[in-house]
Amino acid sequence: MDKLGKHIFKVMGVFLLGILGFPSCSKEEPDPMKLRFDPGAMMTAYGVPTAKYKVSGKVFTNSGKPIAGIKVDVSFSSGWLYDFDGKPTTILTTSDGSFSADFRNYPRDNVTITFTDVDGEKNQGDFQTQSITVSPKQVGQGDGVWFKGTYSISTTVRMDKK
Repeated sequence: MDKLGKHIFKVMGVFLLGILGFPSCSKEEPDPMKLRFDPGAMMTAYGVPTAKYKVSGKVFTNSGKPIAGIKVDVSFSSGWLYDFDGKPTTILTTSDGSFSADFRNYPRDNVTITFTDVDGEKNQGDFQTQSITVSPKQVGQGDGVWFKGTYSISTTVRMDKK
Protein backbone atom coordinates (compact mmCIF):
# COMPACT_ATOMS: atom_id res chain seq x y z
CA MET A 1 0.00 0.00 0.00
CA ASP A 2 1.42 3.41 -0.92
CA LYS A 3 1.64 6.42 1.46
CA LEU A 4 -1.60 8.01 0.24
CA GLY A 5 -3.50 4.73 0.69
CA LYS A 6 -2.17 4.33 4.28
CA HIS A 7 -3.10 7.92 5.10
CA ILE A 8 -6.65 7.49 3.78
CA PHE A 9 -6.97 4.23 5.73
CA LYS A 10 -5.87 5.95 8.99
CA VAL A 11 -8.23 8.92 8.46
CA MET A 12 -11.16 6.58 7.80
CA GLY A 13 -10.28 4.54 10.90
CA VAL A 14 -10.18 7.62 13.12
CA PHE A 15 -13.48 8.82 11.64
CA LEU A 16 -15.22 5.47 12.25
CA LEU A 17 -13.87 5.16 15.80
CA GLY A 18 -15.04 8.73 16.48
CA ILE A 19 -18.56 7.89 15.33
CA LEU A 20 -18.60 4.82 17.60
CA GLY A 21 -17.70 6.94 20.64
CA PHE A 22 -14.19 5.72 21.33
CA PRO A 23 -12.79 9.23 21.93
CA SER A 24 -14.90 9.34 25.12
CA CYS A 25 -12.78 6.56 26.62
CA SER A 26 -9.92 7.56 28.89
CA LYS A 27 -6.46 6.08 29.40
CA GLU A 28 -6.33 7.49 32.95
CA GLU A 29 -7.06 5.11 35.78
CA PRO A 30 -9.65 6.80 38.08
CA ASP A 31 -8.78 7.44 41.72
CA PRO A 32 -11.21 5.19 43.69
CA MET A 33 -11.21 7.53 46.72
CA LYS A 34 -12.06 10.53 44.55
CA LEU A 35 -14.89 8.60 42.89
CA ARG A 36 -16.28 7.59 46.26
CA PHE A 37 -16.42 11.07 47.80
CA ASP A 38 -16.69 13.47 44.87
CA PRO A 39 -19.91 13.14 42.83
CA GLY A 40 -18.45 15.42 40.17
CA ALA A 41 -15.78 12.80 39.51
CA MET A 42 -18.24 10.01 38.76
CA MET A 43 -16.90 7.52 36.26
CA THR A 44 -19.39 6.59 33.60
CA ALA A 45 -18.96 4.12 30.82
CA TYR A 46 -20.18 4.23 27.27
CA GLY A 47 -23.07 1.82 26.74
CA VAL A 48 -23.86 0.92 30.38
CA PRO A 49 -27.48 -0.16 30.99
CA THR A 50 -29.37 2.06 33.43
CA ALA A 51 -32.76 2.19 35.09
CA LYS A 52 -34.71 4.92 36.88
CA TYR A 53 -35.94 4.31 40.42
CA LYS A 54 -38.64 6.12 42.40
CA VAL A 55 -38.06 5.31 46.08
CA SER A 56 -40.71 6.37 48.60
CA GLY A 57 -42.32 5.38 51.86
CA LYS A 58 -43.12 6.28 55.43
CA VAL A 59 -41.44 5.64 58.76
CA PHE A 60 -43.45 5.21 61.97
CA THR A 61 -42.91 4.30 65.61
CA ASN A 62 -44.33 0.94 66.71
CA SER A 63 -47.33 2.86 68.07
CA GLY A 64 -48.01 4.36 64.63
CA LYS A 65 -46.68 7.91 65.04
CA PRO A 66 -44.64 9.30 62.10
CA ILE A 67 -40.94 9.93 62.74
CA ALA A 68 -39.20 12.95 61.21
CA GLY A 69 -35.45 13.16 60.68
CA ILE A 70 -34.72 9.49 60.02
CA LYS A 71 -31.81 9.02 57.60
CA VAL A 72 -32.82 6.73 54.73
CA ASP A 73 -29.86 5.26 52.80
CA VAL A 74 -30.74 3.64 49.47
CA SER A 75 -28.00 1.19 48.46
CA PHE A 76 -27.86 -0.08 44.90
CA SER A 77 -24.52 -1.78 45.68
CA SER A 78 -22.07 -1.74 48.59
CA GLY A 79 -20.14 1.48 49.07
CA TRP A 80 -21.92 3.41 46.29
CA LEU A 81 -22.81 6.81 47.80
CA TYR A 82 -24.20 8.47 44.69
CA ASP A 83 -26.49 7.63 41.79
CA PHE A 84 -25.40 8.00 38.14
CA ASP A 85 -26.44 11.67 38.10
CA GLY A 86 -24.17 12.45 41.07
CA LYS A 87 -27.01 12.81 43.61
CA PRO A 88 -26.48 11.37 47.10
CA THR A 89 -28.53 8.24 47.77
CA THR A 90 -29.46 9.47 51.27
CA ILE A 91 -32.83 11.02 52.12
CA LEU A 92 -34.30 12.37 55.40
CA THR A 93 -37.89 11.75 56.43
CA THR A 94 -40.18 14.78 56.65
CA SER A 95 -42.46 15.79 59.55
CA ASP A 96 -45.11 13.25 58.47
CA GLY A 97 -42.48 10.46 58.34
CA SER A 98 -42.46 10.29 54.55
CA PHE A 99 -39.50 10.14 52.18
CA SER A 100 -39.24 10.21 48.41
CA ALA A 101 -36.48 10.53 45.81
CA ASP A 102 -35.68 9.61 42.22
CA PHE A 103 -32.44 7.87 41.25
CA ARG A 104 -30.75 6.50 38.15
CA ASN A 105 -28.51 3.47 38.55
CA TYR A 106 -27.69 -0.01 37.25
CA PRO A 107 -30.69 -2.30 36.85
CA ARG A 108 -31.06 -4.29 40.10
CA ASP A 109 -33.19 -7.22 41.29
CA ASN A 110 -32.93 -6.03 44.91
CA VAL A 111 -32.20 -2.73 46.64
CA THR A 112 -31.21 -2.40 50.31
CA ILE A 113 -32.68 0.48 52.31
CA THR A 114 -31.25 1.35 55.74
CA PHE A 115 -33.10 3.53 58.27
CA THR A 116 -30.96 5.29 60.91
CA ASP A 117 -32.04 7.62 63.71
CA VAL A 118 -29.52 10.46 63.49
CA ASP A 119 -31.01 12.82 66.10
CA GLY A 120 -31.33 10.47 69.08
CA GLU A 121 -34.02 11.42 71.60
CA LYS A 122 -35.10 14.55 69.69
CA ASN A 123 -37.98 12.94 67.75
CA GLN A 124 -39.96 10.60 70.03
CA GLY A 125 -37.00 8.51 71.19
CA ASP A 126 -33.79 6.84 70.14
CA PHE A 127 -34.53 4.18 67.49
CA GLN A 128 -32.61 1.09 66.37
CA THR A 129 -31.08 1.06 62.90
CA GLN A 130 -33.05 -1.15 60.54
CA SER A 131 -32.26 -2.49 57.05
CA ILE A 132 -34.61 -4.05 54.54
CA THR A 133 -34.05 -5.53 51.10
CA VAL A 134 -36.81 -4.92 48.57
CA SER A 135 -37.45 -5.93 44.98
CA PRO A 136 -38.27 -2.96 42.73
CA LYS A 137 -41.53 -3.15 40.77
CA GLN A 138 -41.28 -2.21 37.10
CA VAL A 139 -43.73 0.60 36.26
CA GLY A 140 -42.39 1.74 32.89
CA GLN A 141 -40.75 0.06 29.93
CA GLY A 142 -37.25 0.83 28.72
CA ASP A 143 -36.06 1.39 25.18
CA GLY A 144 -35.04 -2.24 24.75
CA VAL A 145 -31.35 -1.35 24.51
CA TRP A 146 -29.55 0.57 27.29
CA PHE A 147 -32.44 2.05 29.28
CA LYS A 148 -34.05 -0.84 31.14
CA GLY A 149 -37.13 1.03 32.39
CA THR A 150 -38.60 2.80 35.39
CA TYR A 151 -39.00 1.03 38.73
CA SER A 152 -40.88 1.86 41.90
CA ILE A 153 -39.94 1.01 45.46
CA SER A 154 -42.46 1.85 48.16
CA THR A 155 -42.28 0.71 51.76
CA THR A 156 -43.61 1.41 55.23
CA VAL A 157 -41.32 0.82 58.20
CA ARG A 158 -42.02 0.67 61.92
CA MET A 159 -38.96 1.32 64.04
CA ASP A 160 -38.19 -0.11 67.49
CA LYS A 161 -36.70 2.01 70.26
CA LYS A 162 -33.22 1.11 71.50
